[in-house]
Amino acid sequence: MFIPLFPISLITSYLIRRFWIYSYPLVALLGVISLAFIKIPNYEFLYYLASFTLLFHSLRAVVSQSFKEGISELYPALLSLVWLSKEEAYFVFLLLPSALLYLLGIYIKRTLHTDSFYYAGGFIEKMPIYSLLLVIASLQACLTPLMPSFYPFFDALLKTNVLQASLLIIGWFMLGVAMALTAWRPLHGLPREDISYSDLLRR
Repeated sequence: MFIPLFPISLITSYLIRRFWIYSYPLVALLGVISLAFIKIPNYEFLYYLASFTLLFHSLRAVVSQSFKEGISELYPALLSLVWLSKEEAYFVFLLLPSALLYLLGIYIKRTLHTDSFYYAGGFIEKMPIYSLLLVIASLQACLTPLMPSFYPFFDALLKTNVLQASLLIIGWFMLGVAMALTAWRPLHGLPREDISYSDLLRR
């Protein structure tokens, strides 16, 4: 459940989406603890399930409308790669993108009183430091080459067969679409004049 595969990943996704401020840190912490006490099993059907989990939650992430929805899909999508790579050490690299987006989501909720991607635009103009961090987090989340999160994906890709690799590549593409939409919505567009923007380190 804390390093979830489909269909259990639906429960994890729901818990993060429903209680995201409190549940995400708890789920992530329990994921770390779980890896310390379990050994990833070596069963072929788990590799297919992990590949499908990445694809399934990447598709759901495309239609996410807020930070909590995006994080709730990103967590199971990325951590499914732990099962494929069979490297527990990759957990940190794969957790980092959702953790960064979680912190950015918390900040924007405290600043604008909402975590919706649609509430306001113009972050590049009004919140350049925050915008830079959002771009970096998004590049991490979509497994961009040269980013730390890409190496677990590439390692998993090398260990899969043709069908599993096809599912992974399609999921990777859809994850890129999802994160492009996530970053585009708040970064671009005209700033709203009826709200007060507050950038990081510029209070």
